[in-house]
Amino acid sequence: MKNMAEPVAGSQRAKQEQVRATILDLCSERFLTVSELSILLRRHPGGLQQRYISPMVREKLLTPKFGPSSNNPNQAYTSALKPATE
Repeated sequence: MKNMAEPVAGSQRAKQEQVRATILDLCSERFLTVSELSILLRRHPGGLQQRYISPMVREKLLTPKFGPSSNNPNQAYTSALKPATE
């Protein structure tokens, strides 16, 4: 997973399209929390949630594990394009 995330993690100013594509790749076969994604991508969790995760859920690109309005601290996301395994 670190190899997948490296192009974004290694760049302070990655393009939005690249970040979104990397999030989808990382979440393609598993559920990942915002915290896990922030570590992999070396991004602040709040900004990642606000700029990428929430919009991608609204666009139905990501599927939340516990429903879109859940405040579950273990909330995790998977790509809506491929089924995820837990």
